Amino acid sequence: MPEDTVEGATVPPLIGIYSSSYRPADAFVTVPYRNHWFWIDDRDMRSKSLFSFLMFIFSLTDTEGKEGAPIITVPAG
Repeated sequence: MPEDTVEGATVPPLIGIYSSSYRPADAFVTVPYRNHWFWIDDRDMRSKSLFSFLMFIFSLTDTEGKEGAPIITVPAG
């Protein structure tokens, strides 16, 4: 795949995801899929930050399992 460029400068990828048929020894996150492993390198701070941000956004939009609004108790006495 050719690299993206803007005005002649190379644009780095937003996230680096690696794959192999073997499970990596040192990874930030790993996912097995169809006899392959996909992972984000533990030393890749840019990819780790973006992945963590996306997981945070997904957690904000998750509504499954919530019973209702939080209840606040105020002591009156």
